[in-house]
Amino acid sequence: MGAAGLVICFVLPIVIASWIRALRARRQASGAAGGGPATPARTEQKPSSLMTIAVSNALLLAVCALAAPKATQRALHQHGAWWVARIARAVGGDEQNAVVRVGHGAVRWLADLLPGPAPTPSPGTASGTASGTAPRLDSAVARLPDARRADQAPPPDPGGEVRVVYEKRGNAIIVPVTVQGAGGSTAVKMIFDTGASLTTINEATLRAVGQWVATDDPTVETHTANGVVQRRITAIEGVGLGAARVGGGVTVSVCEPCASGDVVGLLGLNVQRHFRVTLDHDAGKLVLAPKSPPVGHLQDIMPFVEMRDASGEWRGPLLQVSLALVNRASRGLRNVRVAAVIKGEGKEGRIWGEAKVVPAKDRTPLKLEGLSPVKGKTFQLVLERAEW
Repeated sequence: MGAAGLVICFVLPIVIASWIRALRARRQASGAAGGGPATPARTEQKPSSLMTIAVSNALLLAVCALAAPKATQRALHQHGAWWVARIARAVGGDEQNAVVRVGHGAVRWLADLLPGPAPTPSPGTASGTASGTAPRLDSAVARLPDARRADQAPPPDPGGEVRVVYEKRGNAIIVPVTVQGAGGSTAVKMIFDTGASLTTINEATLRAVGQWVATDDPTVETHTANGVVQRRITAIEGVGLGAARVGGGVTVSVCEPCASGDVVGLLGLNVQRHFRVTLDHDAGKLVLAPKSPPVGHLQDIMPFVEMRDASGEWRGPLLQVSLALVNRASRGLRNVRVAAVIKGEGKEGRIWGEAKVVPAKDRTPLKLEGLSPVKGKTFQLVLERAEW
């Protein structure tokens, strides 16, 4: 593993440097062909300055990887793709060029070789099956453990109420929150916002818990006073509100304008919906009661899942559907159930299939097959269930 990392440290910068030299040589040649001043050919075979810089950077990267592998991994994930794109822009290349895309993938692969926080492994393949079993969702609400470690599983749901003292600033309700990521946790303040569908945090808080957003993470549309804004999303380990906790994966969008002073973001509905919330204005307290049965994490997962290449075939009343489930999250998914909803004659029926595992940043084929309970020739695919 270490040897492979060192090879990539050398090969990737040299390939990029050679690519830049080739582009420049092509421009010089086209300039000469167009009547521009001819550039005399060099007979000396000396290493170019670009090649020297590339090798020097590779050696520095190798030293960093050996001395501080976790910090190097975080830096590569957070800034590596930006570095490749910046080189492409500097030489006037297209950021969607195949060489640039390969560079993005190579940087991410190199980062994954280094020891450090990694996505939850999800080995194996999935197959589509038909099932009529009602979904069972594990509890997502628990009290905060005394030692807040990212690798600890949350304790069982106590089922009791939790009272949280809040601070009022104008019309805003400020609550104490513990944000937990793959690399640790941090205590912050957030606005308890019933109008925000997703929880938001700033980049500094995300880095403080050992996580970051990557260039291939999905985006969501956010409606603001200045119009619609695209913001990247990622999944953190959990959020603690006072002594209550929503764990096992919480989706957050990265929003710098949502933070101000000591407030790092908005505590949105994807966290609030796990509780029955009572606001005691006189006492200045929020009363949180975990819902039973628990609501699960489907709303957190949905923005990361895409259903591509869907096609259906009718054989009389039998409907067969094939598609590809794409998981764009850095966490693996399990027990993903997709339904084909068929409408006809004022009625609605459905068939479904389930993928046991969809690995992180990967795709899994899925097939749905069943007898349509209603007469109809069109269907709509719906994500019915999924768990981190």
